[in-house]
Amino acid sequence: MIIIHQTKHHNLKGHEEDLKFPDGLPIAVGYVRTSSTDDVGRCSAHSQVQGIVYTCDAKFPEGCHLVLVYDLGTSGYTWTPKGDDNRHRTMSSGLKMVAELLEQGIAKHVFVRDISRISHSPFAIIEFSSILDHAKACVVSTYEGEFVPASLAAAASTECVLAALGLLAQMTLEQS
Repeated sequence: MIIIHQTKHHNLKGHEEDLKFPDGLPIAVGYVRTSSTDDVGRCSAHSQVQGIVYTCDAKFPEGCHLVLVYDLGTSGYTWTPKGDDNRHRTMSSGLKMVAELLEQGIAKHVFVRDISRISHSPFAIIEFSSILDHAKACVVSTYEGEFVPASLAAAASTECVLAALGLLAQMTLEQS
């Protein structure tokens, strides 16, 4: 049985006690994101939740606590100006909450409709995979299956990995 918990806030600080359950069942996170009106027809929040609950139930037949985190009408990552021609990636408030749950060891599985719900940006996917790697966690997509951090970065495609290497090279040149 999946026990669903809806989050009413996007900040874990001060709410850690709300996520302590006496039954010993694992805690998983369901991340639901819509970025525009296009998502309503293509992947509404309701259909994402249905897929996440179904996939979570299959992954944890003994049951678990599923904490649903919503980012409605936003991007998982946004680019903001930072100084002279530099741009900085910023996680949405919901994705920050997911990262906190992973980093604090509260959850080890993040369920999403598909990887694009985290971000369409290959750089952001690679960045998020490092959070997963550090937390020894994984992403489970209702369509694409389970990704450990290394396979998630690979899922960003060869082109994306090459683009990330180009960015790292540029950063190295700027620092020298």
